[in-house]
Amino acid sequence: MPATDLIAPDFLRAVLQSVQCHYRAWTAGIHHKDVALGNLMYSAGMNGEPLGILVDWDIARRKDTTQINRSGTIPFVALDFLRSPDKHIEHLYRHDLEAMFWVLVRACYPKGTFRNWASHNCYVEMLAFSDSDTSKVTISTGKWGPLRRHGIKDDWKGVGVVMGDLNVYWYDRRLKARSMERAAYRARHWGEHAASAGDVDDEESPQQVWQSFCEQLQSTLAILYER
Repeated sequence: MPATDLIAPDFLRAVLQSVQCHYRAWTAGIHHKDVALGNLMYSAGMNGEPLGILVDWDIARRKDTTQINRSGTIPFVALDFLRSPDKHIEHLYRHDLEAMFWVLVRACYPKGTFRNWASHNCYVEMLAFSDSDTSKVTISTGKWGPLRRHGIKDDWKGVGVVMGDLNVYWYDRRLKARSMERAAYRARHWGEHAASAGDVDDEESPQQVWQSFCEQLQSTLAILYER
């Protein structure tokens, strides 16, 4: 059954369970690469509790499989790929978790909120939603720009807080990547010193990204289930 049928706390727990299974598959060398809201389902556990399931593994790839073309569903694709659709970019673990961030975004708002995010301008809309002038407070309350009239669904503010916190992480990642790109450009064209590993932090490991993501979800779940 679709995870979107669940109430907010159960939906967030289904996301956490799906992320945990996704991480185990990734570390085993199986990469899903198509995390999307429609692929998040749930079934009833032994005691009737909902259990999150990530489905649609038919385009999953083994780690050692070469794949040039981007895979994934456009509204949930990491911004790295949408920004440079014709450029070969290594698909990293954080790209799938960024897709899960966009799953949270879509789930928090009423149906029809994102109908104007057509494929041709999806990158622009997604970037505007998550960029610097959009604080985590405005995201978590839903009171932002074009989405102001919609607002996050009733009783989903807790999920919105997670969404806002995660947005800070993805925004910082983009700033870091842009800084490295500018340094590399200056080094190529003007002979300036290029950023070294000491200037910019190394790419985080899948385990680091996974732990940070799960900690955000777990801390919010603890609050939601106390209510």
